[in-house]
Amino acid sequence: MFLSRSRLGVAVVAACSAMAAKPAIADSYMGADVSLLPFIQQQGVVFKQNGVAEPADQILYDAGANLFRLRLFVNPQTTYTNTNVGAIQTLSYDIALAQQLKADAPNAKLLLDLQYSDTWADPAQQTVPAAWSGQTLTQLQSTIQTYTDNTLLSFKAAGVMPSMVQIGNEINDGILWPSGSINFNGSTSTQEASWAAFGSLVNSAIAGVREAQGTGPAVNIALHIANGDIPGEPQYFFQQLSSPSYGNVNPSSYDTMGVSFLSHRCHGHGNAASQSHFARGDLRQENNGIGNRCTLGEHVHGQRSRICRYTRRPAAIYERSARPGRQSPGRRR
Repeated sequence: MFLSRSRLGVAVVAACSAMAAKPAIADSYMGADVSLLPFIQQQGVVFKQNGVAEPADQILYDAGANLFRLRLFVNPQTTYTNTNVGAIQTLSYDIALAQQLKADAPNAKLLLDLQYSDTWADPAQQTVPAAWSGQTLTQLQSTIQTYTDNTLLSFKAAGVMPSMVQIGNEINDGILWPSGSINFNGSTSTQEASWAAFGSLVNSAIAGVREAQGTGPAVNIALHIANGDIPGEPQYFFQQLSSPSYGNVNPSSYDTMGVSFLSHRCHGHGNAASQSHFARGDLRQENNGIGNRCTLGEHVHGQRSRICRYTRRPAAIYERSARPGRQSPGRRR
């Protein structure tokens, strides 16, 4: 069962290839972002399976979902409004939801999406949290590392340590603007300096995950960008990120390269041919020379949807019928 951008929020499908020296995880994941589930439950919405009322997460779990994503903001508004459109997930909110998921779907894994903002983070906005405003790059490096470490320690203390942690959300243009904003138009030295600043923040966040992990089970670290349907963009981003002259983020320090594939609604590349090209070409090229798993991190689909999976074998396309995609109340795009 695949959950689209319906009332539960952004869909997440992660299809991963197991590789040596990486965290031991399933060969493939299927699931959804259920960050708005508590809010939906508070509205009295009832989910049914075969006419019987059951928790939505349990219905998904029974149908094969084995990964649930929770987004987390630093200091968000806590009441749903037409302005924040669902950016309401605090630390306590997410921990309570994670505990619910553990009870309803005991063998499913948790993916924590750290937005590093008080509101939505994506290529159009990566607003530094208000509490971090005015900090220098050096101070932000320390802050993001400590915040990441402390956040995960809170999850660990509550018995719901995430199996996968997403460092930022759709970070094509950087994080924590303006300090971590990537410059694409200046001189070579200016671009290199902006990538270096951005990479230093990513490295600090990764260090925070590893600190919280300690001697416990390895946490899968994911870096996630938008525009997975635009040929060449994923390869460019991850190559620049790993280049010592630019981002200087060692591919061995993280585990998963994730992309959003929102083609037919955002970029008009959503036909079968482009999706096939993405699966058969872009993911293989993205993986070459880096060696990390490739995942489809967000997907929206219409009448016919093709979900791609990359492994060490040639990429395969899995096609299924789907109802027309609908705009979620939990995400602006």
